[in-house]
Amino acid sequence: MITLVDIKKSINQVLKANFPTIKIYSSDTKEGFIRPAFFTQAIPITSDYDTTNYTSNKLMVVINYFSENGTELENIKMYDELKKAFGMNLKV
Repeated sequence: MITLVDIKKSINQVLKANFPTIKIYSSDTKEGFIRPAFFTQAIPITSDYDTTNYTSNKLMVVINYFSENGTELENIKMYDELKKAFGMNLKV
């Protein structure tokens, strides 16, 4: 069974592999982080038992990015880079 911890680890691995110079912080961190920085969350949305042997789960992945200078251009560029890094699948 794949757990939320497994999914979060996979998300962080993709970020580390594609953006090795950007630190990933826990969502508990409220201050004292160094920009640029990522904050990641995997939030469960639904969990449905479709049959006795199959469940379908939906979750939302949230990646907050704090750019070095806080500009909209930096954030837009990172959006495109994140889309390339993750593609359509996440290997867990």
